[in-house]
Amino acid sequence: MISTPLLIIAFTLMAAAYITKQPEKYFGHALIKAAPILLLAAVLFFSNSFQLPSMVKYLLLGSLLFSAAGDIFLALDEDDSLFVWGLGSFFIAHVIYGINFLQSTGFQTAAIVPIVIILLLGIVLTTKIWPGLGELKIPVLAYILVSVFMGIAAAIHAPLNWLLIAGTIVFMLSDSVIAVEKFWRSVPYRDFWVMSTYYLAQILIFLALTHEMIV
Repeated sequence: MISTPLLIIAFTLMAAAYITKQPEKYFGHALIKAAPILLLAAVLFFSNSFQLPSMVKYLLLGSLLFSAAGDIFLALDEDDSLFVWGLGSFFIAHVIYGINFLQSTGFQTAAIVPIVIILLLGIVLTTKIWPGLGELKIPVLAYILVSVFMGIAAAIHAPLNWLLIAGTIVFMLSDSVIAVEKFWRSVPYRDFWVMSTYYLAQILIFLALTHEMIV
């Protein structure tokens, strides 16, 4: 059993432990990078305090585990040999997130604004990085499309959940910084922005889906 405030504090401390040490490479750094996400997965799996449908719970667990795998692949990637594996892991995580969000749907007019923002993010990012994609055009485009799918799925989730929408948009921003840096232009403090927004996105989505029902 763990309370929501305690979970947030533990998650934040673990995230800060990695963010403040990167981009140093040291023994176990890949696991330390994935540790905050694995914490969420462990709390979800072992706690009996969540009032969640089984499908939502296990889809969320799957997303977290594939995200952690992506973290590890990208942390160990020093020559781009593991980049596609990391991309693939997060691709699957995004697909599962989107499917999870669609377990309950109901369009509201208030969702139009976030949907437009999500579509614009996808279009602008694709336009900017397209010339630099080379042989990765198809996998990167597929990744952007599935990110947009995840975002729109969050926007039409019922009931309308602004925490969930915020989490998915922040996730897209984190992915966008990686893509811009890799395929277009350098980004100042890239590692800080990528990981801080990534961890924020994951905890927001987690809390949104669990409705903070931790006792």
